[in-house]
Amino acid sequence: MSEGIVPLIDIGPFLHGGAADKARVAAEVDKACREIGFLVVSGPDVSPELLAEMHKMSDDYFGLPYSNDMWPFHPTAGNRFPELPLIDKNQVVNANVTGKDQEQLTTQYT
Repeated sequence: MSEGIVPLIDIGPFLHGGAADKARVAAEVDKACREIGFLVVSGPDVSPELLAEMHKMSDDYFGLPYSNDMWPFHPTAGNRFPELPLIDKNQVVNANVTGKDQEQLTTQYT
């Protein structure tokens, strides 16, 4: 695996292949997680529902509210945050989150 490159892994063989295919894909995922910490899944079985579930699991793991990690600007960018509701697991937690509030959301929720 090249240093600094997030690997693209086709999960189709894991879902539809034999034991050797499953082991190969699992080994690729394991290596990506250990060496890079991230991976991108691909294949015809990557549905919007699967992506949403993976995003939810990632949010739960990393402790970031869903709407907080969707900002187009980094928190150090000043007051350029749009006002959006805070959403956690498809439920509006706070409908009135200001750009200033964004600076503390990660700290508040982790």
